[in-house]
Amino acid sequence: MKTLAHGAFLAAFLALPALSPSAAAKPGFVCKKGISQIEHVICSWGTVGSLDGRMADVFQQALAAQDEPAERKQVQAGQRAWLAERNRRCALDAVKPVPDSEEGLSPKQFGQLLCLQAIYPPRIAALLDSAAAPLVPETVTTLPNEALRAAYPERWQQLPYQARFSPDGSMLVLMVSEVVSDETNQLWLYRLADGKLVAASPLQHRGAPEQPGDISGFGGWLWDNGTLYIRAHRPLGKDMILAANAEGYKELTEVPPAVAQRFEARDVARLAAGRAARATMYGEAEERLNEQSAGPYTAWAVKLGGGALAIKVAEGGGEVRTVARDGWNLEGFELDGVGKRIFYSGEDGLRVVDLTVFATRRLKGTRGGSTETKPLAISADGRLFAYAANSSCTRDAAEAPDLQAEEDTAKRLCLARLPPAEAVVDPWSGAWAGSGEGKLAATIRRGNAKPQFLVIDLVTATEGCSGAVTLYGKPEGRRVTAKSYDAQNPRAPVCTIAFERGADGSLRGETAGDCMSYHGAACGFDGVLTRDKP
Repeated sequence: MKTLAHGAFLAAFLALPALSPSAAAKPGFVCKKGISQIEHVICSWGTVGSLDGRMADVFQQALAAQDEPAERKQVQAGQRAWLAERNRRCALDAVKPVPDSEEGLSPKQFGQLLCLQAIYPPRIAALLDSAAAPLVPETVTTLPNEALRAAYPERWQQLPYQARFSPDGSMLVLMVSEVVSDETNQLWLYRLADGKLVAASPLQHRGAPEQPGDISGFGGWLWDNGTLYIRAHRPLGKDMILAANAEGYKELTEVPPAVAQRFEARDVARLAAGRAARATMYGEAEERLNEQSAGPYTAWAVKLGGGALAIKVAEGGGEVRTVARDGWNLEGFELDGVGKRIFYSGEDGLRVVDLTVFATRRLKGTRGGSTETKPLAISADGRLFAYAANSSCTRDAAEAPDLQAEEDTAKRLCLARLPPAEAVVDPWSGAWAGSGEGKLAATIRRGNAKPQFLVIDLVTATEGCSGAVTLYGKPEGRRVTAKSYDAQNPRAPVCTIAFERGADGSLRGETAGDCMSYHGAACGFDGVLTRDKP
């Protein structure tokens, strides 16, 4: 596969999805003789082929998410219309030639390649939104960067950041890091009430002759009564404690006893945690990256090999679920303060996993294509979300890039106010009971490694007859065709049952395959159930 290296092209396409180990590596159709000229281009270039393959995947997701046949037909009609528009707009004779083409392409061919790469991302975003409505922030604010530009005149455009909210959500701590080492070298405070941004510490010492007031690193920080207390290491002399608020910072000659005790208690806790980690690290089945806990959930990232990662979640130390698979971008995920949503960087902008139903959707107003578009922090109540984005805090993946415009690649710090996480009820999971050919009962839950699949434990019973079967299936709207599978006996007859949720909330099951070996002749699995407990 060819690849493209072109300065103007790369600048214009920072908004395009960044390929990851899990991304589709080939088109969504078979490359063979007799295909159209546009399809030949898609097959010849890995960047476009991957976009086409991803679009094919999300198109199937959009179809599966529709409840009614008419809705599925509408998605299919929209896809056919988009393909016709792609072929018309990106036809070789219709595109604008690009004089500074590369890789041996003519100006016309290069213009066609740019057209194809520009037209796919908005369609992918639209299909994703058809599969799951995006999360729309109530407001989005861009943090002022004048102070940062003055403090870092040579590298302010791409500063690495981390962030954390104060316990009451009124302040945001920004940790500005070194580009190479990722070591924090200065802290800043942003006050949400009036948008004021000030330095909360001096700049870390960076190799010049040491002075008594220099600092060489940070030994932690904590909040107490609205003041940020920071322990800073000195290359010369003892550590110092800084007190910072929205007016600036100062070194303390006397540390409040309560603050000193909290720093000491933190040191003891960290030492104990380090000992525990060293004692168990060789016995762990997997290395947990960026482990976080909030509400009933604990979430962490794990390495899968080949540069791929997964985000896993467990509720109360129970069943472990995998909620995302992608590249190294997953390590920087954030779990909200109430344990209802996970945010991470995706190929099509920031993604949100709603933990009540384990559904994934986009955060409206964000776009993918750069590891610099990433979550930074979430407030304790889960309503305030800080993230970094290139060029704009509100440009959406569904917006087509302007190839003629000079791309702004400077990083922005963004603050979104989110709607509260709703207690969404999974329409499938729960305990069901009813009757038909026998007295019926079912327990339905989401799969462990694949929560998009259902696991259905179905039981039937009547006088002189009983039966039970475990079925697996992926819902498509209101319907799911579930099949049995016995890992201990793969040759066992496959029982197939088609389920459909009615408008009244009932669940109708009808046998569509050989289930006789799972129940007697006097009863069966056909019937209607209603949910006892969501």
